[in-house]
Amino acid sequence: FHTLLECFSEGVESHPIGILCGKGNTGGDGLVVARLLSQVGLTPSVFLLATNDRFEGNVKENLDSYRKSGGTVQELTNSSELASVNWNQYDIFIDAILGTGLTRPLEGFYAQVVENLNHCTAFCLAVDIPTGMQADSMAPPSLCVCADVTVTFTAPKIAHILNSDQDSLGKLCVVPIGSPRTLLDSNNLWLSTIEKPQVAECLPRRPIDSHKGNFGHIAIVGGSREKSGAARLVAWSALRTGAGLVTVFVPDIVQALVAEPHAELMTIGLPTDPEGELSLSALDVLQPSLEQKSCLVLGPGLGTREETCKLIKVLVDKTTIPIVLDADGINAFQSQRELLKRNEERPLILTPHLREFARITDLEISEIRSDRCNIARRFATEYQVWLVLKDFRTLIASPDGKVQVCPLGNPGMATAGMGDVLSGVIGALLGQGVNSYEAAGAGTWIHAVAGDLAGARAGGESSREAKLVAY
Repeated sequence: FHTLLECFSEGVESHPIGILCGKGNTGGDGLVVARLLSQVGLTPSVFLLATNDRFEGNVKENLDSYRKSGGTVQELTNSSELASVNWNQYDIFIDAILGTGLTRPLEGFYAQVVENLNHCTAFCLAVDIPTGMQADSMAPPSLCVCADVTVTFTAPKIAHILNSDQDSLGKLCVVPIGSPRTLLDSNNLWLSTIEKPQVAECLPRRPIDSHKGNFGHIAIVGGSREKSGAARLVAWSALRTGAGLVTVFVPDIVQALVAEPHAELMTIGLPTDPEGELSLSALDVLQPSLEQKSCLVLGPGLGTREETCKLIKVLVDKTTIPIVLDADGINAFQSQRELLKRNEERPLILTPHLREFARITDLEISEIRSDRCNIARRFATEYQVWLVLKDFRTLIASPDGKVQVCPLGNPGMATAGMGDVLSGVIGALLGQGVNSYEAAGAGTWIHAVAGDLAGARAGGESSREAKLVAY
């Protein structure tokens, strides 16, 4: 009710309002809205999508209460009654038809109602979730209400964040209804969104007497003759995220290309094979050098030749500092994921996109996408790694079974080099002493916010605050 009033700051008095109520709890919420509107002198048109005798319990109490306040209702239970409604006479519709209990696609009469609603020009506010969207599904529905605003209660549902049909939600508003905070903080809840306060809390502080040695020395092993830019992007982003020192280990044939754009970078050239990729002899330089570093970002642009893959596996096996493994670093373990197993003393963060993750798990991309949360969770717990699974709404899974969702980001970020930048952000946080769980989550969030700010500045699509508005 209050959200509706805020959406029409000039007042809703002059706007005809229709409220569509199903027979479940969501319909009861719609009837409460109708009663509150009537209390401020408005007369909404209330449509019941079931006969009176189908309303029971609290929903019937809300119906009776609305009628006692002088409100009237109209039943819509078949196609002919539906055809009698002049949909275009309304400026506002409240979708209170079906809520979070839906588990199958719409069909029949309800599908007709939704199609009529979507074809009119009225502003639409959905209660809890747009009718037709399944609360626990990440797949876009075949048909659902296209809302301008969705008001949900206590916390977002899975579909609010992970369903790829975000346009049907409009602006998502999360409002409190008195749910105990202890329920949201329960250890039994393993899926959550990353929020601004937790990111701000974990960011390294910079005392007034700071020097570069206080903020980590990041090592980057990446690049090849054909992909020298990847290592440059990682290094640049690590510097921008506050790393005190950054050393890039690259094939000697591209060392000058990597060093030239950023004078503050340190670079070390390594021996290559005839194809311009790192050879195993590079270990003689790498292994003693890495012992003095704070964090290693390994993989971007390295290539996938056999000797390079062997070098990557040795580094993952022998290196004791925290590692961010990305791109070709992940590809080196294709069908050999058992070699990735780590422990708390030797943290490993993997940052694959879906295709890279499919290679190391031997799963189809479609299979992963349909059950991303559970698959990511199982992988992280089985191999005791932190997994940053990049896709629409990136997931961060931890060895203890917790999964965070980054609710930010936009389509403009679907471009080459974006993953390299993310690896640099996470690596810089690790190097500054942020623990693996927080570095993976906060790094992903910061990266997404930067993308949204850039998108907004360029005039492109930006989710800004992921359409999450907390009241």
